[in-house]
Amino acid sequence: LCNSREKLFGEAQTDFKGIKTIRSEFEPYRTMWELASQLNTIENDLKDQPIADFKDFDSLPETIDLALKTLKDLENRAFKGIPDPIRICKELKEEFRKIKPFMPILSALKNPDFGVNHCNIVKNECGINIETYNQESD
Repeated sequence: LCNSREKLFGEAQTDFKGIKTIRSEFEPYRTMWELASQLNTIENDLKDQPIADFKDFDSLPETIDLALKTLKDLENRAFKGIPDPIRICKELKEEFRKIKPFMPILSALKNPDFGVNHCNIVKNECGINIETYNQESD
């Protein structure tokens, strides 16, 4: 598109051959950045909103597994021999791994059968106040 307009106005045509190379070199960094953003979103959603409102909760385990796999691939292939991106990949993997052990309990808390009595048990045992939307007692 640009070249055709440059030609139309009698300008020298710009050589865009290097863009493909630049794009492919930048791709691993973009992927790492997107995974960092995704981690930040997941952590904020888990901390700041009720579990019942968490939109993509059912796909969260697969999302975490895919992120871990992608980060491992970036670390071992794209960033091989580049210390800073490798360090960042390791840090991101560690943060994603910290979420995984909580998935069963989060799933149980999201279960619609989890009622007020269950919340009271958790509160008494763990000292954590859990609010429910269902105010019926079991």
